[in-house]
Amino acid sequence: MAHYQPRSGSGTTDLTPDITVWNEVEGELTNYAGYDMHALIRLHGRRFEVDELTIKRRENGGEVTGFGMRSIKPPTILRNSLIVLANYPPEKAVGKVAYINADPGTAVAFGAIPAADAAQAKADGPTDNTLQLVGRVYTLMYAVQGTPAKDLAEVFDVSVRTAGAWIAKAKTAGYIVTGEDDG
Repeated sequence: MAHYQPRSGSGTTDLTPDITVWNEVEGELTNYAGYDMHALIRLHGRRFEVDELTIKRRENGGEVTGFGMRSIKPPTILRNSLIVLANYPPEKAVGKVAYINADPGTAVAFGAIPAADAAQAKADGPTDNTLQLVGRVYTLMYAVQGTPAKDLAEVFDVSVRTAGAWIAKAKTAGYIVTGEDDG
């Protein structure tokens, strides 16, 4: 079980014009990989990173070992930190991030876009609307250290090659800005 909440006074950052995130999120993870943990996740530039991770032996649990720690996956912790948007929306984003509360059965990419829009984008190909959606999904995947091309391929149900081509077009159109050289 995991519980995440924004860190008081950390402020917010607009990843895109309609996606605002907290700059710092704290997570309490119970029985994750056999341990209890506390994580501090901070936004550095346009990417979240685990800045602090405290690992505790569970009551009557196994000792903290290198083998056990290898089962801890920081990208999973980062991805799960996005749920904080649903429970603690940044004050200035209330209303414009309502998609975060979307039914998981009807939304994809952490609720960033409706599943129907992803299906329509696949049917339409790389139109301006599709490239805007690609930019939104890419930005979120990049922020949580995902694999954007692979993740986009899954979201839009296209090949990784097609996703890569759409990413290139979305970057050229200005819908993807990471602030870094992604090469």
